[in-house]
Amino acid sequence: MSLEEAKQEVLRVDPAAKVVSVVADVADVKQTEAVVKAGVDRFGKLDVVIPNAGRVTDWDKPLGEQDPITWWGVFEVNLRGVHSLAHFTLPHLAKTDGCFIAMSSLASMMRHPKGSSYCLFKHAVNRFIEFIPLEYPNVKAFALDPGVIATDMSTQNGYKAIHGGMELPTATMIYLTSGSADWLSGKYVSVPWDLGEVRQLWKEKIEKKAAFVSKLAIPA
Repeated sequence: MSLEEAKQEVLRVDPAAKVVSVVADVADVKQTEAVVKAGVDRFGKLDVVIPNAGRVTDWDKPLGEQDPITWWGVFEVNLRGVHSLAHFTLPHLAKTDGCFIAMSSLASMMRHPKGSSYCLFKHAVNRFIEFIPLEYPNVKAFALDPGVIATDMSTQNGYKAIHGGMELPTATMIYLTSGSADWLSGKYVSVPWDLGEVRQLWKEKIEKKAAFVSKLAIPA
């Protein structure tokens, strides 16, 4: 779906909605800055920012046989794009006690042979998110694993969708931005989790152990 198609779909559902669409390459810092400026100019503030651009390559060659330009190209989108959006939006989100939700992946917890670029940079996104509430305490930040969604990118690369559409990830993002899960700020969150149950059964243990963040695991 193109940006214009997405815009028209939003307006079909809610004709009164205010929508601005800007085409940009998130790997380009200046273009990313322009996107943020367009949003702030249109709406006057930012409440929620969700970096959703992603790139993945075929996991068919070991490190020494992968094109290094292509390997780092995954970094440019999946990590640099997130950082650039954070850089330009966090000062605005700090004014509104806003939310920043970066797309993570189950792959961030894996060491999948031949998938080092995607796994490594998604892991780095998780760690990056941990810094936001440390430096902007009133901004809620989450590394959200949405599952494998039926997008053109996942289909073209041969990945089978787990959750299908965006209904469940969207509902999870609404929950995270509602204030109901602020205690999970700075942490990795996965869409299939029942977050109400996680809060009820695991909140105390998660907070006590500082869980759902990247750290060395010590055998019990």
